[in-house]
Amino acid sequence: MNSTYKIILLSVFILFSSSQFVNAQNLKDNFSVKFIKAIAAENIDEIVNLKPSPEFWRLILEKETKDMTDDEIILKANKNEKLILDFNNIMYSAKKEKINLKEIRFKSSKIVKIWEDEKMPFSLAIKYIYKKKEGEFALSVYKYKDTYYLSEIMISFDVFSKIK
Repeated sequence: MNSTYKIILLSVFILFSSSQFVNAQNLKDNFSVKFIKAIAAENIDEIVNLKPSPEFWRLILEKETKDMTDDEIILKANKNEKLILDFNNIMYSAKKEKINLKEIRFKSSKIVKIWEDEKMPFSLAIKYIYKKKEGEFALSVYKYKDTYYLSEIMISFDVFSKIK
């Protein structure tokens, strides 16, 4: 194999690898921006829209969802007590700290695989900027069919008191 051919192969590999990385980065960042917009909307249903479909829940929780309707799955897995409490905590923290949620801007996000099992969620840290200060949302998310979905909000209590 001559050196020109090796260089071409290496260039193609690097281009392919970087495009895969950019695509993964875009998927994660797109989800992060949607999450910030959902918080800014101050409407829990916008957060629920970021949760997985009943189809997804049936795949990873076959036994538990076998006899459930789509509406029951949405109520138990998506718009459940924990999500409602987390949403209310975030809204209370914003009010307490006098945060205008519409002024929060996405800065960056970082995803970490916590478990090796593909059915388990990832950890996602979303950094945002608010009036030249930074804060962070801590979430767990699922990746399914090249899309990220909210699993749960990990930290919601006094989340805006931690802006630096």
